[in-house]
Amino acid sequence: MATRMSMMQKMIRILKIAKKPKWDEVWLIIKITFVGVLVLGITGFLIRMTITALQLNK
Repeated sequence: MATRMSMMQKMIRILKIAKKPKWDEVWLIIKITFVGVLVLGITGFLIRMTITALQLNK
């Protein structure tokens, strides 16, 4: 029971210290995420096209 209380106190302390991100920070995270998803999508598309092209040449 004591460990749960100390853990709860630590969680409350962290929540008091934490701050809400500014819109600029949120927008930067959104842009970085979008670029990452785009890169993964293009990479997957290129791999799929390469495999399809190799199978057609057989």
